[in-house]
Amino acid sequence: MTLKSKGRRKQTRKSSSKWWTSKRLSFASDIKWKTLRHNGPLFPPLYKRLPRKVKFYYKRKPMKLSKAAEEVASFYAKMLKEDYTKKALFNKNFMMDWQEVMIPRERKIITDLKKCDFKSMHQHFQKLSEAKKKRSKKQIEADRKRQQKLVEKYGYCILNGCKQKIGNFRIEPPGLFRGRGNHPKMGRLKKRVRPEDVVINIGKNVKTPKPSVPGKWKDVISDNTVTWLAHWVDNISSKHKYVFLNPSSSIKGKSDFEKYELARKLSRYIKTIRRKYMRGMNAKDPEVQQMSVALFLIDQLALRIGNEKKKDTADTVGCCSLRKQHIKLRKKGNKNIVDLKFRGKDSMLYKRSIPVKKSVFNALKRLTYGKSARIKIFDEISPPMVNDYLNSIMHGLSAKVFRTYNSSKLFEKKLQHTKAKMSVDEKIKRYGEANRDVAILCGHTRTPLKTHGKRTKTLNSKEPTYPLL
Repeated sequence: MTLKSKGRRKQTRKSSSKWWTSKRLSFASDIKWKTLRHNGPLFPPLYKRLPRKVKFYYKRKPMKLSKAAEEVASFYAKMLKEDYTKKALFNKNFMMDWQEVMIPRERKIITDLKKCDFKSMHQHFQKLSEAKKKRSKKQIEADRKRQQKLVEKYGYCILNGCKQKIGNFRIEPPGLFRGRGNHPKMGRLKKRVRPEDVVINIGKNVKTPKPSVPGKWKDVISDNTVTWLAHWVDNISSKHKYVFLNPSSSIKGKSDFEKYELARKLSRYIKTIRRKYMRGMNAKDPEVQQMSVALFLIDQLALRIGNEKKKDTADTVGCCSLRKQHIKLRKKGNKNIVDLKFRGKDSMLYKRSIPVKKSVFNALKRLTYGKSARIKIFDEISPPMVNDYLNSIMHGLSAKVFRTYNSSKLFEKKLQHTKAKMSVDEKIKRYGEANRDVAILCGHTRTPLKTHGKRTKTLNSKEPTYPLL
């Protein structure tokens, strides 16, 4: 199926429309779209067996593996020189999942990972990687054209008659889960997603697209009250993964519009909220006191709220799940300093030293007094309680809105002195600096490259100006 047809060529010529001026679909409406066509997500290529000369050895003897066992072994072989394969937990989890895909004969023989030799397989993948780097310009151009054809077919949809980009249209290939930090599931097998695992969402009376690999869809629905195009369950997290439209699309634009309008509305309540939580820090009621301190951290430091975690997930925390071990209170001259150090979302390290007012410092001192390192600081409140309280002040307000509000305010402040007469390069520089400060405030950190050590140290040493009360 193609996304263009003679009868609709004129209708699909535009890549987007001025949705913000459209009156056809209200922002508040439950109906997200009227017509929707797409080709489904793009599945990764099916596994191809290794050449005969590439061997797997067990106890120094070559051993022919079944196709499923060989594929999973290839995932480990590709990572052979990485630090992950030196970790006991990674190897334990890999061995457990590898044995599950083995046939009975293999499972009986292969019992000790230390006696497995993946070197021949690793060298094979290294050679393939080197060959890819040495491709001729003609080969590179041919590969680019092949990829472009796939993007044209699977990377776009027709939404309400307009051609729009899809965001994550490629399904992630199978492999071994790495995780961040000491994730308890590192080394587990990320299973191959098949059409039988995927539910797609398309318009009514639209021809069902054919999957890019053999198989049939788990289900085909037409639900115009949701914005996802496809979903399946991730076997590692047991959560649904969705295919959404690109951020430049009208649907995502409307969602962002609503998000920023909510943050704009918060500006009318922010002074009242701040006065309340500053007064509440001295309250006798422990729940009021903890709620006040938590709101201070959420508002002033852009901390995420911090939901409860399951035992088989990484030990990441947010505001409500902070433990005494994550915070240190100290004096520096006349300043009251709060040191925070913990693993936040995606196990990214949050490490900040913040000067605070005496009232905030004393409130934190009371909340941490007598508690052991592993005990929660906010043991009287929960994330739902915080959000319910905020919603009672302003409809729709949640802890998440503070991140949008404060990052937008900081961004606006940093761009205040940008002038129309500035060159494009100067404006881009100012924009980059403002964007960087917002990233620091929100704790957004990219995975650093090996050559960026010095740059990372410089970035971490730079603190944005917090609007501390």
